[in-house]
Amino acid sequence: KSGRPQAKVVRITEVAERPPENKTLTEKDQVKYEGRIKSFKEDTGYGFISCDETFKQFNRDVFLHHKQLANCKAKVGDL
Repeated sequence: KSGRPQAKVVRITEVAERPPENKTLTEKDQVKYEGRIKSFKEDTGYGFISCDETFKQFNRDVFLHHKQLANCKAKVGDL
């Protein structure tokens, strides 16, 4: 939305795939980035993920909404 990164599906993992280089993305492409939950507030239901790769592209952290967590118990610092 508006050229701003937003998490779509969040899975807590220790290993993530790197995005392909020099590739034009389509809706079918599912690029995965690795980042850590930087902040999350239960009362507001949102937070942010820090990711070096997306920060280079958008100059901001990735927005995280509680619906993208898919019922996992994520906490600040999780990968």
